[in-house]
Amino acid sequence: MPFIPVQALSAGVPLLHSDLLTRWPPEQKFVAHIDDALLPTFDGPRVLYTDGFSRQDHSIRAVYYDKPASFSTSLGVIAGPVADAALLQFVAVYLRSSLGRYFLMMRAWKMLCERNALHLKDVANFPFFKPGDSPNPDAAQKALNLVSERLTELSREDELVQAAAYADMKEALDECVFDYFDVTEEERALVRETVDILMPAIRPRSYGSLNTPTQRPALDQDVVMYARTLAAELTNWRKRTKGKGKFDVSVVSSDGSCAGPAGIIRIQFNDQKTEDGSSTTRIDDDAVLETLSELRRLGLSVVPAGEAFWFVPDTFIWSDGAVFVVRSLVRRNWTIRQALRDAERIVRNVQEGQIGKHRVGGSVTGEAAASSSDWQVAFPIRPATEAADAMCESWRILAARQRPGFHPKLREPLLTRALKTHVENVTARARGLLGMWAAESVINTIDDDTAELTEERRTDIVYGWNDDNQSIQMVFEFKKMNAKAKARGEYLGPNGLGRFVTGIYSRGQPVASMVGILLDPFEAVVPPIHQALGQPATMASLNLCACDDGNIYQRPSLIFSVADFDTEHRRAADLAPQCGSIRVAHIFLSFGYAT
Repeated sequence: MPFIPVQALSAGVPLLHSDLLTRWPPEQKFVAHIDDALLPTFDGPRVLYTDGFSRQDHSIRAVYYDKPASFSTSLGVIAGPVADAALLQFVAVYLRSSLGRYFLMMRAWKMLCERNALHLKDVANFPFFKPGDSPNPDAAQKALNLVSERLTELSREDELVQAAAYADMKEALDECVFDYFDVTEEERALVRETVDILMPAIRPRSYGSLNTPTQRPALDQDVVMYARTLAAELTNWRKRTKGKGKFDVSVVSSDGSCAGPAGIIRIQFNDQKTEDGSSTTRIDDDAVLETLSELRRLGLSVVPAGEAFWFVPDTFIWSDGAVFVVRSLVRRNWTIRQALRDAERIVRNVQEGQIGKHRVGGSVTGEAAASSSDWQVAFPIRPATEAADAMCESWRILAARQRPGFHPKLREPLLTRALKTHVENVTARARGLLGMWAAESVINTIDDDTAELTEERRTDIVYGWNDDNQSIQMVFEFKKMNAKAKARGEYLGPNGLGRFVTGIYSRGQPVASMVGILLDPFEAVVPPIHQALGQPATMASLNLCACDDGNIYQRPSLIFSVADFDTEHRRAADLAPQCGSIRVAHIFLSFGYAT
């Protein structure tokens, strides 16, 4: 039986040419015990691969072979019946493809931190399925057939020209692998970038090898792709959070040949129209220097390192409703992956209320609060929005007619308990909300020295939710409201809205909600609240912040479509989120009959 030497798999082709096989090594007199179940792996369709790869080519050395041959235990094998020959041909191409190299980087831990080693369990963890189980079965079957046809063509080539022939078809085979797994164009670009730019930077072996593609100057096409990706990803976030508006991303960069080249990214938001984002790029040395000077005035700290070279921290500058980012023109700063990270960071900053706020020592700075709230229209905190919508829907259902357990004469705690139970058991389940609901939840403060509880409050309804990136506790504080000044005073006082300002409600949270239960018509209750908010005494006691248009409240609400207006309040450092203030949405609910 012919023998497959390990070196035969280094030909760089996903097929094993029979000319590369040798005789059984004469010095090998004995073999390990072979179970009968393993005998089929020495004949028929199979994929063989080595347990390592070269530092020059981070690809799995996988080959397809379907004739009788023996091999050493240092080779891994994936075998199957003749009916699976096309699938096994595809596996050999898959393991050598860009997508295969991507999964190798993500799943084979040894190559990242120790050596270029590959184990059977690493390959076993690679995603795979048959065409019928694909998200797009027709496309997967077509890709499988094309790969089989190409490998059949390749098998007819002489061994000396197979490598060149494979190089000519490698890009097309890569596309077939992407098609099989239904990988989007955006995902394909990210995969290629990862294996072409980031993979060569794995475990540098010497000082000279530190000069990887990530450290080299960014190309014009890198900057263009970054800007295009950032605009598209911000748009995707806006759509996912059900926001509105449009983003315009522009990049002005230095000539790459100058000393210390840099690029300045400017993201402008327009809340007047909702459409896909746009991007532009240009090279202008003078504009870069002028903009850097202005950004330094706004708070950008630049550390000089020579006559024309600076160290620039990874800082976002918010000014005049736009965000600026300064990056050196090094390729790692202008990747698709970096654009995706920057987009998420902007979204988190907006949702945490950090835009337009000056934070000494922080990564977000700027001088203009004007237009800052516009960005919150783009990225509403979706779990909070969904909770508010669900709560209002349950109210409409319960308040549609008079019920023994839900009517205007009941005390607030009884109403909120019934409302919480309905929204938790009915509306939230129907809408697929996964957070936790609570009514009359107890919150306390404690003396660190004595361990005594120093304050206790009960919140009416709380919706709690968290994922890997954020955590919210959305508090809804209810007040019965009629047209009398006393009710208005309670609503705006220390036991109402004041609980979110100087009280301990919503500690560290960026948003909350006051809910007025209307016992008189809306026109008789809410406009007087608008007027009362403008009184100097009220503004002072509630630490009210002026809105973009100079008003003391934002109407319509930027937080919830079900709210009438928003107010923003400065809070003490131990109560406030990072931005220093909380935004409260004011919702007013009425019964569906005369009260």
